Amino acid sequence: MTASVDMNGDSIEFHGSSTSKLMRFGLTLALLTMLIPRATAAEDRRQYGPSSRMTPMIVSEIMYRPRAITTNDGEFVELFNTEPFGCDVSGWRLSGDIDYTFATGTVIKALSYLVVAKDPEFIRQTYGITNVMGPFSNSLPNGGGTVRLRNRQDAVLLEVEYSDSYPWPAAADGAGHSLVLAKPDYGEGDVRAWSASAAIYGNPGTSNATLTNAQTAVVINEFLAHTDPPLVDYIELFNTATTSVNISGCYLSDDPATNKYRIPNGTVIGPRGFALFYQTNSFGFLLDPGGEAVSLVASNQSYVIDAIKYPAQMHAVSSGRHPDGAPGFQMLSSRTAGSSNSVPYQSDIVINEIMYSPISGSDDEYVELYNRETGSVDMSYWRFTDGIDFMMPPGTVISGNGYLVIARNVTNLLAKYPGALNSGNCVGDYGGRLSDRGERLVLGKPDDINLPYEDFVTVDEVTYSDGWGQWTDRGGSSLELTDPRSDNRLAMNWAGSDETTNIYWTLIDYTDSLNNGLFALSPLEIWGLGDAEFVVDDLLFTTGSTINFEDNFEAGSSGWSFDGT
Repeated sequence: MTASVDMNGDSIEFHGSSTSKLMRFGLTLALLTMLIPRATAAEDRRQYGPSSRMTPMIVSEIMYRPRAITTNDGEFVELFNTEPFGCDVSGWRLSGDIDYTFATGTVIKALSYLVVAKDPEFIRQTYGITNVMGPFSNSLPNGGGTVRLRNRQDAVLLEVEYSDSYPWPAAADGAGHSLVLAKPDYGEGDVRAWSASAAIYGNPGTSNATLTNAQTAVVINEFLAHTDPPLVDYIELFNTATTSVNISGCYLSDDPATNKYRIPNGTVIGPRGFALFYQTNSFGFLLDPGGEAVSLVASNQSYVIDAIKYPAQMHAVSSGRHPDGAPGFQMLSSRTAGSSNSVPYQSDIVINEIMYSPISGSDDEYVELYNRETGSVDMSYWRFTDGIDFMMPPGTVISGNGYLVIARNVTNLLAKYPGALNSGNCVGDYGGRLSDRGERLVLGKPDDINLPYEDFVTVDEVTYSDGWGQWTDRGGSSLELTDPRSDNRLAMNWAGSDETTNIYWTLIDYTDSLNNGLFALSPLEIWGLGDAEFVVDDLLFTTGSTINFEDNFEAGSSGWSFDGT
């Protein structure tokens, strides 16, 4: 096999063939070793600290879908010891979708990495590292999976539930990048802690690099994927920088394994400017209206500049970032090809209330939808496509300014709220559970009502957190939109429901002894493990049959002063 490289970043050419996948992959990485400095790789100066109070170890990198490997030989999980002294992990194990137990005497040195691989020898030779163990059994699923780190008592110290869906980095789903724990202070279970590796194939066993190439300032900003003539599919790029960026030789593609369209030489995007490419006279390939991934690959092909993975699209409606360059994508109210994006599309139906952690148990979970308009909306075959699993039965209708509750246990909820709920405004049972820590809820509807079981277009979505409202995490309150016409993607527009007229008191009749008392009774202190309210009554202190102090408060609070939070 021979290879030639244009060091101006315009092309990489391979000639001949080899029967060794190791040679093919190794050669690719050897070329990347030369190419990455071209992008001015730099050490990530973010201090790697613990992601959990349970352990100083972190899961620092996960390669779940290697590129250009016909098997899963390139899968690996990387651990990092954040402490300045070694950590003995003998008998610890990785569990979840893979399984591996660390042998006796295994020590991860201070501020050092250890890689556990599906094929350790393959990883050693391919990346030229020695700190590799394995093999682990089973495989890391491409569609999303779980990695846990357990100690020798089998307690779970770390847990990562990664996904191939938004908002997880699309570049890790087939484009060859790994997932790296870029912001451990969010916690390893939070998607915001993770990003795609700087380069294709990741960097197992070593510190992660960041790319300072000017092209990294460019993002996919808007696209139109569901068209009929005269409309044409398009992809819009946006330069987030305040200086011009040359994107000559970069690639657009809807296939992570193939760089399909090379952007012509001389293509420069001005400061905060746009570049627009149409399917008919530019990139050539059709965007799938049913959903797929689109990537922008660097001119030297060593890393993905930006990638998005989108769901089914509404006909003639574009999706994009708002404002330009913002992190998330959503449907836009109007197409704005080549100019600043319009405001987001506003759906009549919104997720209005979420009971994700009821104090009485998971059977009381529910999600409430609200119709913001005056006309009725037929919701036949609408469904939740993320978070929970439920499809609305045919004939389901929300009246104008009306509500619909989707229950985890509809029989239980109807019995609990007989005055407010009935079979017309409460449906269920949904599959799955709402996460107590927060998760993404997505409501979709069929793009074509004649095809009710496919191509669900996102109508509304919320990624809630357990920190969005007081009393919502097993405190008795649900999470409610303070105004149903506000942007429900923003935490500031949510609050815990006011349950002051609905709650009931819990009677605590408590008797105990006071030993070794030397002085007269003075303050009575009552403490709660969290925020709480107390009503105090019927206090009695005795020594044997002698009553030392008694107050039933029938005469009011005379003689008392109250102090508290």
